[in-house]
Amino acid sequence: YDGVSDTVGLAKKLYAPVPALDFSFGLLRKVLPNMGSVSVELLGSIMGIPKNSTQFIRFGDDDRSVGGLVLGFGYGVRIAIEPKAPMPSVSLNITRHGLPNFTFGQISAGDTYAYTLGVSSISGRLLVGKKFGGFELTGGLGADMLKGEYSLLYVDPATRVLAPSIDSTKSMMRIITLANGAFALGKAVNLSFEGGFQVGKNEGITTIFRAVNPGAGKFFGSIGIGFKL
Repeated sequence: YDGVSDTVGLAKKLYAPVPALDFSFGLLRKVLPNMGSVSVELLGSIMGIPKNSTQFIRFGDDDRSVGGLVLGFGYGVRIAIEPKAPMPSVSLNITRHGLPNFTFGQISAGDTYAYTLGVSSISGRLLVGKKFGGFELTGGLGADMLKGEYSLLYVDPATRVLAPSIDSTKSMMRIITLANGAFALGKAVNLSFEGGFQVGKNEGITTIFRAVNPGAGKFFGSIGIGFKL
């Protein structure tokens, strides 16, 4: 990108598997007479990003890693109400997640720009679910409060001189809809999946990035295996 146009073209799309380990611990469960029960759980999450999945992204020395995976962490709480049948269960999940900082580009290697980025989010989910034999279906709405902290270096295209570092933060919110399903594969094992849609928002960014439009909605999904101890 030479800085002449207000549109930055798409050069590459990079894909990498991101395995995650999610877990929960029961803190409180209370039976309500003639109504059902209410419970509170502590939630945790460990996410792993392959350190050498691409040559274009570098992770910092202070990022925590295990076995070639750079780690991101999350934590939160779930409050659930399980009324007596046939009423569905209702839960409220509040979580915080953080990704490891990474750097794209390297000025010393001849790149014209480089940036270091750290991303975190606070998410809320209000879900309604019901069991149908060995299958459980849950759906609902949520919101993600996203925050990015970045440091940018670039070579001025006119003077070819390295400009001073630009350090700043940006926050935004996204609304999502989602559905979860789980199949019981035994008393202690289940197969689960999640799918949803994140609503986009025009952030008023004057530069146009091909294939990266914050105003466009995004579909997302995941699949996993759960164990109950």
